Amino acid sequence: MLNNVLPLSFIVGTRFFGLFIVLPVLSLYALKLEGANEFLVGLLVGVYALTQMILQMPFGILSDKIGRKKTMLIGLIIFIIGSLICSFAENIYVMLLGRMLQGAGAIGAVATAMISDFITEENRGKAMAVMGSFIGLSFAA
Repeated sequence: MLNNVLPLSFIVGTRFFGLFIVLPVLSLYALKLEGANEFLVGLLVGVYALTQMILQMPFGILSDKIGRKKTMLIGLIIFIIGSLICSFAENIYVMLLGRMLQGAGAIGAVATAMISDFITEENRGKAMAVMGSFIGLSFAA
């Protein structure tokens, strides 16, 4: 069980860590970007969750059609592109684009489905607990 769950949990946990490490200072940093105001900075913080929410079902449908691994890879690539855009953003609008792409590349639901696919029903709770532990550690780190 752990051979399948640990790598996937590590990927999901690392992605969350990358988000949570910048979240406490994101609004302070963003206010210094060209064109920034309080409204746009608030939008910057929330747009990730908005695009994630909107695209979770389409990603689920896509993963059913082309497979979980391919969908995870697509999501991670989109997330990395969004992260790179954010890291080089010099104005609030480019940063918003990057955060939207980060949210669009969120693969949490696909990872959960992937674990469900290759873990037996009696071990599924343990497997989800392992992934949840990695996510929890990303909060604490």
